[in-house]
Amino acid sequence: MQELTTADKADYERLVKIVKATFPTALQCAQAVKEIKIRKLYLAKYLSWQEFCNHECGYNRQHLDEVISKMEVVESMCPTSNPVHEQIKSLQVAKPQQNTVRKSAPDILEPQLVIDKQTQAEAKTAGLPAASADSDGPRDETGFRIPVPCLPLWKRRDEVQKLLTCVSTLRTTLRRAAEESDVLWKPCTAVNRQQTWNDMMAALDRAYADIGLAMPYAVCTSCQGYPHVNGSCADCQSRGMVSEFFYKNCTDSKDRKIRETQCRPQRQAHP
Repeated sequence: MQELTTADKADYERLVKIVKATFPTALQCAQAVKEIKIRKLYLAKYLSWQEFCNHECGYNRQHLDEVISKMEVVESMCPTSNPVHEQIKSLQVAKPQQNTVRKSAPDILEPQLVIDKQTQAEAKTAGLPAASADSDGPRDETGFRIPVPCLPLWKRRDEVQKLLTCVSTLRTTLRRAAEESDVLWKPCTAVNRQQTWNDMMAALDRAYADIGLAMPYAVCTSCQGYPHVNGSCADCQSRGMVSEFFYKNCTDSKDRKIRETQCRPQRQAHP
């Protein structure tokens, strides 16, 4: 990883805040992304431009390159866009004003990586804290920051855990009864009922495994928690998150390696 100067690192943090701010203008966001790419400021945390696009922005490299190209066309045609570029030099993210640059280029960053009103309403209904550009937010079991659209699902993990606990308690109780030849359960564990008993225990094992597939474990490595950007995501079934079994056995090994390399510092800081 390339060593950047203190000033470059500070610029990286400032520009990423603009990209991730809740309500920047589309043009501001595109300009910030362009500056990060041209100056290679993404090397402060990532090994490549592709990795920055995937993990910091939730888009692939081709999409953000297209965004930059569109922004350059708008800048060349719209003199009114020049003052906005000067705003990027400030540490403060200016709030979009009515009838400003956004009116000239409303679709330059579509779909946007900002939290729309519907997502905010869902988060509020679910009792989640308001999103903040400076807030790191909760992380999944791999240490990856959970995107806001996935937070309602992450918050429901306890629903799955309660069912898993019930099935586990049932399995443990029945197995102990069989091992101890509990008289209460003899009608179920008799020799002539052994096959039925074994089938029932196997069914409980399958039920536990199947219910576990619903437990959110990691942000999907394919859509990065934004399944609806490209319409849908087959890997996570458009949930934005996958189970532990799927993450460890079904995701691409290269994607897992990138995720684990990126999240290693976070996991070491919070073991």
